[in-house]
Amino acid sequence: MKRRSLLASTTAVCISGVAGCLDGFGYFSRDNEWDPSSVECRRTARLPDPPEPESDVAVSPFEYPDPPDPTSEEERHEYVETFEEAYVGNEQVRVRGESLAGFGLGGPVETTDSGPNWAVVRLEYDYFDEIEYDDGSRAEGTSGVFVAKYAITPDWIRRTVTEGDGDPADPREAGRFVHCAGA
Repeated sequence: MKRRSLLASTTAVCISGVAGCLDGFGYFSRDNEWDPSSVECRRTARLPDPPEPESDVAVSPFEYPDPPDPTSEEERHEYVETFEEAYVGNEQVRVRGESLAGFGLGGPVETTDSGPNWAVVRLEYDYFDEIEYDDGSRAEGTSGVFVAKYAITPDWIRRTVTEGDGDPADPREAGRFVHCAGA
């Protein structure tokens, strides 16, 4: 009997513990009580910042947008689309240099969660690039699907991204800071 009692109590404790852990997965989207002040942003990640190309045909570096009003859905969506295009485009300019003759990025954007002064915005996109070779010929290509998520608050913005159509990590909990107020 002692063995059964021990097994029953151990099972009850394990089930309670697992249920408590699983309950936490839906916490943020269920009641929007997450507090952005619980995250400390010490420094912004280094962003791709390539030099201006010498060729008239090459794509120029993209400008990064100013942080949006976190309470405006329109501003948040525009910011995420513009920032992601600048981030990925500048990386392509850095890697491809003078041979990058065209670049574009696009896809659906949506707010997936929000509170009084913060939001999580998701952008699923692909990008195209055009390469000009030394002989003047050109080739175009399209990337696979990427998904970027941004946590946008008045004090900081954090980005996560993944290749494929799955969701990246929650940017409230992980990722790279792309803006820190005062940093």
